[in-house]
Amino acid sequence: MNFEELQKNWNNQQDIPTLNEKGTSKLIKQRILKMEKSKKLLLFFSILAVFMAISLLLFWAYLFLTVGVIEMRKQDIYPPFGWFIMFPLFVALAGCISIYNYLSQGKKNNRFDQKLNSLLEIRKIQVESRISLLKKIPFIYLLAIIFTNLGQLITPEFSYFYTYPLILTLSLFIPDIIIITLLIWWTRKKIRKKYKPQLIEINLLIQKFNINS
Repeated sequence: MNFEELQKNWNNQQDIPTLNEKGTSKLIKQRILKMEKSKKLLLFFSILAVFMAISLLLFWAYLFLTVGVIEMRKQDIYPPFGWFIMFPLFVALAGCISIYNYLSQGKKNNRFDQKLNSLLEIRKIQVESRISLLKKIPFIYLLAIIFTNLGQLITPEFSYFYTYPLILTLSLFIPDIIIITLLIWWTRKKIRKKYKPQLIEINLLIQKFNINS
């Protein structure tokens, strides 16, 4: 797709202004603000997840200090491994990384002014960040499975690795394999159909308006 084809397709859309510098600036600002809203929503859930995960970890720490591991096991309280401590620890770490990425990208955006070329660069960073996130989602899920199941190896008395035959234990992961497969398919489709074309458009616009400037 060359720039002329892009311009023709873009101008044929009813809700998009004529492809000139003023109209493009307005459109890019709208798209930046739209993605910023979704990023702020992700930030909110990341902060909430971190708060809940840390609260749960503090609860287990409180039981450690006040009740003790031996007494906890006597009372049939699950030991703080596996899903009970490894999962909230993973959620806290993942949430902190998400918050850090949001703040880091915000600092990058602050380097730009409100000129069209700068707005296009901000939009490009947003789209590249969304593509990167989508690529990572299946691996984040896989890492969560590996990370949280490490606790099963630490506490064999509560572990299905030691309780059930190996074939049955491995079959428990079939739903996770299906979910990972679907995530890979969905994220790749989303990138191919939505964000890769947007990135191509942005690069063409950057080239066009840089030439004209």
